[in-house]
Amino acid sequence: MAEKESNTMESIPSPVEALEQEKLDVKQESQQEKKPLADTTSFTSESDIEKVPHSKLVDVTKPGRPDQTRSRELRKLTGAALLSNAWLNRGTGFNLEQRRQLKLEGLLPPNCETLQLQSERVLEQLEAKNLVPLNQFNILKEISSTNQTLFYKVLIDNIEKLAPVVYTPTVGEACKRFDHIYREPSGIYLSAFHNKGRFSELLKNWPSKAVQIIVVTDGSRILGLGDLGTNGMGIPLGKISLFVAAGGFHPEHSLPLCLDAGTNNEDLLKDKFYMGEKQKRLEGDAYWDAIDELCDAVKSLWPDALLQFEDFETQKAFEILERRRCRQLCFNDDIQGTGAVVVAGIINGLKIQNTDPSDVRILFFGAGASAVGVAEAIAAYLETEAGVPRERARKAIFLVDSKGLVYDNRSDDLPSHKRLFAKTDKDLEEIGFESKGASSEKIHEALKDLKSVVAAVKPHALVGLSAAGPSWNKEVVKEMCKHVERPLIFPLSNPTDKAEITAEQAVKWSGGAAIFAAGSPFDPVKLPSSSKKKVSLSSSSSSSSSSSSSDEGETFSSSSTSSSSDNEQEDKKKKRVLIPGQANNVFIFPGVGFGAVMSKAKYVSDAMFTAAAKALAGTVSEEQLKMGQLYPKMATLRETSAAVAAAVAKEAWESGISGLEEVPQEDWVEYIKMKMWSPEGEKEQGVPGEIENVAQSEE
Repeated sequence: MAEKESNTMESIPSPVEALEQEKLDVKQESQQEKKPLADTTSFTSESDIEKVPHSKLVDVTKPGRPDQTRSRELRKLTGAALLSNAWLNRGTGFNLEQRRQLKLEGLLPPNCETLQLQSERVLEQLEAKNLVPLNQFNILKEISSTNQTLFYKVLIDNIEKLAPVVYTPTVGEACKRFDHIYREPSGIYLSAFHNKGRFSELLKNWPSKAVQIIVVTDGSRILGLGDLGTNGMGIPLGKISLFVAAGGFHPEHSLPLCLDAGTNNEDLLKDKFYMGEKQKRLEGDAYWDAIDELCDAVKSLWPDALLQFEDFETQKAFEILERRRCRQLCFNDDIQGTGAVVVAGIINGLKIQNTDPSDVRILFFGAGASAVGVAEAIAAYLETEAGVPRERARKAIFLVDSKGLVYDNRSDDLPSHKRLFAKTDKDLEEIGFESKGASSEKIHEALKDLKSVVAAVKPHALVGLSAAGPSWNKEVVKEMCKHVERPLIFPLSNPTDKAEITAEQAVKWSGGAAIFAAGSPFDPVKLPSSSKKKVSLSSSSSSSSSSSSSDEGETFSSSSTSSSSDNEQEDKKKKRVLIPGQANNVFIFPGVGFGAVMSKAKYVSDAMFTAAAKALAGTVSEEQLKMGQLYPKMATLRETSAAVAAAVAKEAWESGISGLEEVPQEDWVEYIKMKMWSPEGEKEQGVPGEIENVAQSEE
């Protein structure tokens, strides 16, 4: 990626040239209308779809550069209308010649600014005193709605600092207040009540002609916050920003989408500012008709686009994925993405523990869509990479829900997704649990609280996906440490206030033995100078008032040696802080999405997610593992996403589900990097419109 901005400008077409181009566009569009849509054959399994030729699944038209696929109306924008278009607007970045030709003179302050200078101004605004994260979210949202190039320049260059602002945990607070802080429309809303039968028509209102990535929610289970209806639109908006900033999609190729199927949240139904349908949620055939209409419309309009399902209610999330996963390019990040990021952490965690994968035992606190998806992903990894039969792998994974251990003889009726991991009396005997002829009711009662289950299972890892935190106490952590010298503790529930345990608690209660990673960021943790155990979190030598990412990952122990004086060593001990690791889906979903689209995959296979998990684990060096670091630094997110995308694309090719005609001449990582969009606006990466993202400073 070029760091230095160009001071030259691609010539803007003359009125005559523009007219000729318009005639050519009309002719091309007329020809394209005659082309048949991509095949819409339905499939029920991966084996079925593999039998279909690539040509039937891959759209024959190639998106190319955005300026080649953008509508004529957008290409002709000038003046105030151009400044109102977030995809085309460069603000003070337009140079003098551009301002003259595009009728912008007088509409902007006289000075022409570089993109870097514009970015620095935004950072100054974000760093103003007394700003809480939600204030920063609103500032960035406003910039995104007016100048996407500037927004992504700021986000990409400051991804470690701003990812928690545009997505978890801040997006949770934004969703709770979305209808009250609403300022301008973003994305597409489809009402299952009033737009039924017209979804395709409404999707055509989206100004981009070359959509590649879509994030859709029905708002039924937003993070750990429950049913937020159309207020859940904040989630697709946040995820799209990361698909672009981390994954490399062009902003103009993205679409945030909300299906309004009603809400059962009484507070929202009574709120005069709530902007969704004030009706109870659709159920049964009416709901599934809406889902099928939406998915079919997306496939018809954009056959090569990836549809990512997000924050659907648990049971529906599984059903939607099963209905659609082999019919179009799609995945569910809650189920599959979370699974891959945890598998990566488990891979590295077991290396640190020196635990053989075939011997591992993992305990989940929570048994919803994410938990079961992660559990099945781990079972798949153990089967394909460690040679453990799938059924045996499932026996090594235990789930705890609100009623205790998921046990097949419980009195309640277990839903189908939990039954895969429900334990039998024989399973319990194999781990050494002594029932002594007790009845099922007695066994269930004995395994109702988490500490009792930990004592029985003796897990190497405790994974929290309950959305019911804080919920792990000192007794649970100490029980973990009785059986495993360095337990993996993963409180993954979002947002931060829903996490099962804090980083500080995990460090304190385990005596520094825990290998910790959370779903949301935690503040640095001070280490007591008297600590004798090696700490197994990502850590920093910076003072308690500073958490510079450049020092992330350094581990300290009281026995470490140094050439510094005794006083300097003592000062260093007093200043020791830990930067908790983050098992965030953002390490996975941007790369999986970009790799799938760039490889023209027919569908997203389980093997592609396993490849993503292995690639993510592989970005952490042996030296970082020695320091207890399970995941890469957030500051290197774009590089990490490129590695993940390359692994996904390679797996698609090698498994025969890629629509590429030949293997790229470059290696897969270089191929992916070449395709990634950058706000610097280099031509080979797809320059929005006829305007290059350059600015000429007048001295």
